[in-house]
Amino acid sequence: MKSFFKKLSIVLALFFTSSKINATVHTVNNGVLTGGHFTDLQTAIDSANVGDTLYVHGSPNSYGAATLNKRLTLIGSGYNVTGTPNNFSTLVSSLTVDSLVYFSGATGSKIIGLDIQNLSYGYISGVGNYFTSNLYISRCKIGSLYVFENSVLENSIISSTVYILATSAIIRNNIIASVSGQVSNSSGVIFDHNIFNGTAPSSLSYALFSNNVFFFSGSTSNWSSINNCVFNKNLSSDNVAVTLPFGTNSGSGNISTVMPSFQFNNTLTASSTSPWQNNWTLKPTSGGKNAATDGTDIGIYGGNYPMKNLTGVSNLIPQMTLMNINNSSIPLNGTLNVNFKSRKQN
Repeated sequence: MKSFFKKLSIVLALFFTSSKINATVHTVNNGVLTGGHFTDLQTAIDSANVGDTLYVHGSPNSYGAATLNKRLTLIGSGYNVTGTPNNFSTLVSSLTVDSLVYFSGATGSKIIGLDIQNLSYGYISGVGNYFTSNLYISRCKIGSLYVFENSVLENSIISSTVYILATSAIIRNNIIASVSGQVSNSSGVIFDHNIFNGTAPSSLSYALFSNNVFFFSGSTSNWSSINNCVFNKNLSSDNVAVTLPFGTNSGSGNISTVMPSFQFNNTLTASSTSPWQNNWTLKPTSGGKNAATDGTDIGIYGGNYPMKNLTGVSNLIPQMTLMNINNSSIPLNGTLNVNFKSRKQN
């Protein structure tokens, strides 16, 4: 029996090593200007192997709805692209991240640089805790999404609601419209260096809020479903004073201010439909300047994972800014002269 398990371990090790070595990059493009390996996102996902990467080009056309049921990396062009010939974003109408019975499914996937109207996490009901977990979501603009165990959400814009279905997760350096807890104990859920833009969090217990900005979140009565959470060095900026913590919550070093215009550089109202138009940097005179637990600014530009830009462009690949074809015609066996410029992203 011991020999059998030893042989099985060797086979599994060879399998996973082989999978890692053979990881492939695929391109997906449904536009008319350039080509790709695939034009349909779902076909690309279905054809890819576990561990592969999909570069999903910016396009004037939506890639529609797709389901991710294996561990892949999806990298788009961003959600507010600037400085390129066409400034196309990568629009996906909805993305369902699914797990399979007794298998990890999409667990461990990375989703970067997509404009997703709705990101939903699927699972097969009635099979226990076989949820998708350990997802990494970065530089995306998303309508609403569910966050499951041990996932990381960073440097993204959530225009509707983040639903917390986890006891452990990290949500850092995002602009978030609304947060709602869906589990009774979120003791391992950390909200750090975010901007909550217009609505107070709700239905959360035992979570940690540190170094966040609560912008136009309303009076304390709007926070009545937040219990036993810890609030450390957050900045509340509204037309009415909101004192943190309150009730059963605890913490220290929080700042409550009125007249938000005194805190930010040329910030628009919380009802803005395009939060990247706001200047979320703090004025030198703001109480949140260098006031975070780590000595950086409170809000999205502080901490170890500051918001680099509000475009969603990935820092993993260069961004093309110019391509000119210099030949008006090419003779047989001639040379095509092309000027190509690109830039590294922050």
